[in-house]
Amino acid sequence: MLYSFLLYLITAYYLVILPLPKTRDIKGLQVPGTQYYNLVPFNFIRDILKETKVVLTTPSTYKYLLTERAFLQAAFNGILLTPLGIYLRYYFKKDLKRTLVITFLVSLFFEVTQITGLFGIYNAPYRLFDIDDLFLNTLGGHIGYLISPMFTFFLPNTNEMDNNINLEKIRGTYFRRILAYLIDMFVISLISNINESITLEVVVFFVYFNCLFY
Repeated sequence: MLYSFLLYLITAYYLVILPLPKTRDIKGLQVPGTQYYNLVPFNFIRDILKETKVVLTTPSTYKYLLTERAFLQAAFNGILLTPLGIYLRYYFKKDLKRTLVITFLVSLFFEVTQITGLFGIYNAPYRLFDIDDLFLNTLGGHIGYLISPMFTFFLPNTNEMDNNINLEKIRGTYFRRILAYLIDMFVISLISNINESITLEVVVFFVYFNCLFY
């Protein structure tokens, strides 16, 4: 269960930062006065009403929401951290208050990643810091907490799940280590291309081949 949780977090983070720009010089691609943030709450509602053909008094027009960018973007922002709410309630036994706080902090980390240009790798943000994303992500975590029993009722009790597992005796097979190495080298290569440096690549190469047959 813990591994699936970590995989989910990695996937969610990649959805936030990818695709990466081809150059670090983001400012050179932007016009002067480019705005990097939206601090107006519920702006996504205005976007949905402006960009869609939905008429609130006509339910038959609601179907257009499923094909409109503004609605889909808001919906996926909500869905992004819904699994986090499920994990926090089922696996980590958090109450609603703690779930909301943790979900908000994770969402804030995502937004800070964007406003800082991937923590300084790029010379300007390539995605918008949006207060609506904080709201929608946190709402998604709340929904995940509420619907958690619907997705976990058939799963074993988490108190008994890891009782018979001794992490000290678990050893990764050579195949898994080599596969992990290849995946990590691919990711490091992407980072190295961005940073125009191979330092990280050399370090990872050294560590893997010194620990592979440990």
